[in-house]
Amino acid sequence: MSTRRALAFSYLDRYASFIVALVTSMLIARLLTPAEIGVYSITMVMIGFMGPFRELGASQYLIQKKVLTTDVIRSIWAIQLFLGLALALIIFFARNIAASFYHNPEIGDIMAVLALNSLLIPFGALTMAWLTKQLRFDQLAIIRFGGSLTGSAGSIYFAWAGHGPISLAYGAFSSTLAMTLISFYFRPKHFPWMPGIKEITKVIGFGITMSGITLLNQAYIGAPELILGRLQGMYATGLFGRAQGLVNIFEKLVMDSVYVVLLPVFSKLGKESKVMGDHFVNGTTMITAIGWSTLCLIAIMAHPAINFLYGNQWNGAINMTRALCLSMCFMLSIILCPAILIVSDNKRALFWLTALNVILQSCSVLIGARMGFNAIGWGIAIASFALTAIWIYATHSIAPFSWMRLMMGLIRSFLVTIGAAILPLSTMLFFRDKPDYTFIPLSIGLIGMTIGFLASAKITNHPVWLEFSNILENILAIARKKFRNTPKDA
Repeated sequence: MSTRRALAFSYLDRYASFIVALVTSMLIARLLTPAEIGVYSITMVMIGFMGPFRELGASQYLIQKKVLTTDVIRSIWAIQLFLGLALALIIFFARNIAASFYHNPEIGDIMAVLALNSLLIPFGALTMAWLTKQLRFDQLAIIRFGGSLTGSAGSIYFAWAGHGPISLAYGAFSSTLAMTLISFYFRPKHFPWMPGIKEITKVIGFGITMSGITLLNQAYIGAPELILGRLQGMYATGLFGRAQGLVNIFEKLVMDSVYVVLLPVFSKLGKESKVMGDHFVNGTTMITAIGWSTLCLIAIMAHPAINFLYGNQWNGAINMTRALCLSMCFMLSIILCPAILIVSDNKRALFWLTALNVILQSCSVLIGARMGFNAIGWGIAIASFALTAIWIYATHSIAPFSWMRLMMGLIRSFLVTIGAAILPLSTMLFFRDKPDYTFIPLSIGLIGMTIGFLASAKITNHPVWLEFSNILENILAIARKKFRNTPKDA
């Protein structure tokens, strides 16, 4: 499957799941309180710290492995099964300790359900890693969408029935069960069911470093909620989670699709550092144009967006949303850096850079938490700015690129962002005295952003416009071909 086709299916997967997740979050925000959602968020962050040890990077090992033998597959399968069971037991027996630390017994109940979830995950993980390696994103889309739809239905039903925050845990279990059952259908027939240990040392050797990196990434993502939960309570944690969730709508919709495709693509480039450097500049230029424009829209429209999606009980998350949008704008410039470090076998550099992420973010959150809720967001944005400069410099030393080309690409993306922001900003200025209006300014802002984005991309001759033109020409060519082949009535 070509890179463009893979990206197309990856985006289709994310857009379908996005619609389901968006509708679900809108309903859940009205069925559960900020404090109840905060309870689940903190629990998921704690469980997330165990995630990196669920398979010790076995899936990533399978993706980057050039030749897959039966012994390698058996060893990966053995690691996934053993660690899935071990982590399920740890989660189950640690539930009372976690509940006591946060003085909330509901955390223990949620962890019991998530322990069962951990048992199921390995049965679909091997197949999904193999499909990723083969760029079979059409089949991955079916698996993920099936899980997303099932999990969302479960969460909504149990929340509506009055089960509280554990409803989201029931939904997570339903999602994993559905994905596991669907993945059985796509599992390659030549994959053995019997685990083995012949190649296990090689898998573990690769996985220890990668698991450390994943653990640090989880700490980077989850530190704010853990600190907030302890210092400012579940309500503040819920508000932060909602702001982060709104910003992550963009990340899951755009960046997850890009990253899951580019890791195997960069892997195929091997260690041609100059080629990877050129791909980094081109990819970053494309990503920042789309990402900055979208994040700017979210920041400008934060008030009506939160009111429309979640209700005015979440208005405390508005300023935090804007701060996190700024932070994400900085981080978009380095979104491709980890993939380059992985495929160029610079895992040690990746580890220490990721550790630096955690240190700077945690310090900014700790300082901000003493100054007030919104100060946390701006502290995270400042830390992200510093991290961007460090990561880009490190990537340049591994995959050299032209600083001038990168700078010109970012400037053009910035100009596109300004063009995309003009109409949304004008709309918000017009409706600022009408706080009850939500859908109308959102609709105008989204349409205005799209028009401004395309117009400014064309004026600046941004690469994203060339890509859009190629896609449009291909669609028109297919339409013309089908029209010519349509039999005419006698």
